[in-house]
Amino acid sequence: GGGPGPEYQFFAENISTILKLLKDPAHHLKQGQPPEQLTMRRHEFTRLTFLILATARDGQQGELESFVSLTPFWNAKLNAEVPIPVLSEWTLKHLREPVDVPLASVPQRRPLNRTTRIVGRSEGCVVVSAGELRGGDVVIKGCRDISVYVLGVARFVIVEGCSGCTLFLGVCRKMMSFKDCESVSATFASQRTHLTNIVGCTLHMFCWNRPVFIGKAEDVRIAPYNSYYPTLEADLRATGLDPKMPNMWKEAIHFDSGDGELEGLEGDSAQGGGGGALGKKKKKKREAEAAGA
Repeated sequence: GGGPGPEYQFFAENISTILKLLKDPAHHLKQGQPPEQLTMRRHEFTRLTFLILATARDGQQGELESFVSLTPFWNAKLNAEVPIPVLSEWTLKHLREPVDVPLASVPQRRPLNRTTRIVGRSEGCVVVSAGELRGGDVVIKGCRDISVYVLGVARFVIVEGCSGCTLFLGVCRKMMSFKDCESVSATFASQRTHLTNIVGCTLHMFCWNRPVFIGKAEDVRIAPYNSYYPTLEADLRATGLDPKMPNMWKEAIHFDSGDGELEGLEGDSAQGGGGGALGKKKKKKREAEAAGA
């Protein structure tokens, strides 16, 4: 809800492209098929909720989690195929305006989850055990030059405004979110991964869904998960992540709200190797423009 801001403007300009990229690869358009014939199923549309959550302000997550449940298209048939133009129109309308539904039809919120907060720390090391987590959320905000080890399963993990940190973030049951970070090295496994405005970071990931980068992504190195702790396999299975399933780390999507470009990986990952980079072309372009000024 609320008036249109920069996030709404970004979605308004790119909503059809975003929905197409969130579809399962096996169900993309066949050659010669008109774009208006492309449809989407409920589980595919659910991915949009997590993309919106990545841009949400504190306190909005609970409201947006029920966003998909309010769509009318799958009430009668859960596996219905809904045209993307129809979904685009409905989504933009209800991102800008509250959804007018009876209160009884809105899922009741569950009790608040426990949240472990690591805020404003400089230097040192923090270890968060599974007993301390208890399946709750982790927020790491405004930290500099610290090491954090999360040894267990969290619901949401939010890393914001951090620099020079080394983060081992265990397994995330719903969404791993990075925002406004610089020179951070992170290792994690997650159902969904969204990163907004990050620079000079190195990320070792095990991802069930394609990682999504929004806005600035300069000198970002991404690579497959490379660590281990004793309960890792059990934690993955408890989250619905099979250790033998395909890792989507190198299928990253980059939405740059500045110029609308979609930039893919460069480097070894394009040939299936051990790592890749985002943001090199844009950085070189800006450096060339500055040199010519």
